[in-house]
Amino acid sequence: MNGLNKQQVFSFEQAILLMNYGEDHRVYKETSIHEHSSRSHTIFRVYMESWPRGNVHHKKYSMLNLVDLAGSERLNEFDCKTDHLGETGHINKSLFVLSNVINKLAEGKSVHIPYRDSKLTRIL
Repeated sequence: MNGLNKQQVFSFEQAILLMNYGEDHRVYKETSIHEHSSRSHTIFRVYMESWPRGNVHHKKYSMLNLVDLAGSERLNEFDCKTDHLGETGHINKSLFVLSNVINKLAEGKSVHIPYRDSKLTRIL
């Protein structure tokens, strides 16, 4: 994945510093709809390892995904004349695939869930 980084932290404060670093390096562009539009999805994945004091043989593992999705954009005449067209199409496609996966899961009837139809749904 582009821009993927793995970092070990030992405190809440260190995790917040990493989140702030990621936010500071996120890509934003002005569009015809939004002055400050995020042009990328961001996933902050936290793996946690814990164990009772003095007993490292009973470790528990957890994973938490904090996801901030780029907003979907409507294509209009302005966007079609700029470099936003391809980027906007990719963002909208990944959001469509994610909504498709969520809908299939919510139905509870589907035999096939299309997790692998986009990088975003594959990760999540």
